[in-house]
Amino acid sequence: MKTVLKDVRTGLLFQHMDQWTANIKEAAGFRDTLSALKFCQRNNLFGVAVVQMYDGGAVQRVAGFHKPKPAPGIASS
Repeated sequence: MKTVLKDVRTGLLFQHMDQWTANIKEAAGFRDTLSALKFCQRNNLFGVAVVQMYDGGAVQRVAGFHKPKPAPGIASS
């Protein structure tokens, strides 16, 4: 099983900065969910899901989403 970042809009997997792929084998893997979420935060990656996938590409589970915090004074929906 591999922990990866999946773009919620396109369905592509994170490979490198500004590079996304549909191939699970080419996708960057993360040690765990927390490492993946911290990576998103440090690199301002929004609209991605942290997903655990099998080598064949089947999703095991969606572990979390990363979205920006709303600006102070702005209500979020």
